[in-house]
Amino acid sequence: MADRAIGVPFAKEGIPFIVVPAGVTLLTAWLGWPVVAFLGGIATLFSAWFFRNPARVIPQGPNLIVAPGDGKVIAIEEEFEPRYLKECSVRLTIFLNVFDVHINRMPCDGVIEGVQYQPGLFLVASKPEATLRN
Repeated sequence: MADRAIGVPFAKEGIPFIVVPAGVTLLTAWLGWPVVAFLGGIATLFSAWFFRNPARVIPQGPNLIVAPGDGKVIAIEEEFEPRYLKECSVRLTIFLNVFDVHINRMPCDGVIEGVQYQPGLFLVASKPEATLRN
């Protein structure tokens, strides 16, 4: 998702949300519309802040698991996972508020065995059905 290794300070998915308001800001400033330019500047700054990708120092060590993202752990539950594992597993739910960095990282060493996109509903993370429907 985010590539801090090459020095990009933003999640690449956020670039359009930063570039478009920045372009609107520059265009409206050039056209002499200060109020619209100011609002565009605010939108640009908010987008840059929201999609920020700060450098992290990740602890290293055997048998070490770190949090995959910022936020508050609101649930750790054992449950049956029906889509991929089809067995009991541990579900960790982390709630990200608007002030948290919205980038998830790999919490431990491992191999990704598959990726599947599923359109989500943006349900509140604390709801049990959010696991399957988000």
